[in-house]
Amino acid sequence: DSIIYLGEVTDLKQIDDDGKYLHIGAAVSYSDATTAIAARYPAFVPLIERLGAAQIRNAGTIGGNIANGSPIGDLAPALIALGATLRIGSASGQREIPLEDFFVDYGQQDLADNEYVASVVLSVQPQPHFRCWKIAKRFDQDISAVLGAFSLTLVDGVVHSARFCFGGM
Repeated sequence: DSIIYLGEVTDLKQIDDDGKYLHIGAAVSYSDATTAIAARYPAFVPLIERLGAAQIRNAGTIGGNIANGSPIGDLAPALIALGATLRIGSASGQREIPLEDFFVDYGQQDLADNEYVASVVLSVQPQPHFRCWKIAKRFDQDISAVLGAFSLTLVDGVVHSARFCFGGM
């Protein structure tokens, strides 16, 4: 079988914050995404800092963490709590789906043989109250036993929406 490496595709390595949405290309490393994510969601940073060693954060990508579909992947619960969507690309164009709809079943993702994860898109307006906690056997460089992510949007001091997501259970 043929394998195509997409890690050097310029469009997949872009980060764009247009004030309404934060677009993170699938080939953006955890380290490179940290600054952009921290500007909008500071509580996300401790989670990224616990993803493997520095070498993993420098080489591992946002899209790779999502596309592999692992139920213990650390990014999915946090991104789902934030209401992230995925842009899925193929030779015939792109489609966008809510991240939670990407995970169909254990080990099965909504991704056809000719498709790839192109980017993760986060709405940055309105700014939700966001927190996440990772419980693992060791503090650093360990898989999650449980990861909980919580996002609340307040309007005039009243909860307008709430999203809770857990992974690794």
